[in-house]
Amino acid sequence: MYARDITYTDYNGVERTEKFYFNLNKAELLNMELEYQEKGGIKNAMNKMMDDKDAKGVVKLITWMIRHAYGEKSADGKQFLKNDAIMDGFVSTEAYSNLIMDLLNDSDKLGDFMAKIMPADIREEAEKMLKENGKVDNESVQMTIL
Repeated sequence: MYARDITYTDYNGVERTEKFYFNLNKAELLNMELEYQEKGGIKNAMNKMMDDKDAKGVVKLITWMIRHAYGEKSADGKQFLKNDAIMDGFVSTEAYSNLIMDLLNDSDKLGDFMAKIMPADIREEAEKMLKENGKVDNESVQMTIL
C-alpha cells in the first residue's frame, strides 16, 4: 500500500494537504495484465505508447490505474475499501487532477508511483531481477503474480 500526500485547492479556495491511499493487489494486477494482453502486457503497452508518443493511451492507462488503485483503509487495517462511491469521491477532487498532472509531467514519478502501488512481494521480485539482470523480465513478473 502506498500513502501519498497531495496538496490541492478545494472548491472553496482552501489549500489542503491530505493523505490518499493506493494499492493494487495481485488479482487486480492480473486483470490489468489481461486488459493489455494483446499488446504484450502492461509494460510492453506502456513502452509502445511512450515510443509512439500516444498521449491518449498513456493518459487512459494512468487514469485506469489510479482509479483501480485508490481506496480507503479501514480503521482496523483489515480492509482496503474500494467501490464506485469511494472512487467517485476522489475523482471529483482537485487532488485527483493534481496527481494525474504530476505523474504525466514526470516519468520518474510515474515509474515510482507504479512500483509503490504494487504488492510488496512483486515489487521486491522486480527489483531483485533488475539488480541481477540489469532489466526486469516482464514474463517473470507475470509468473510471480500468478
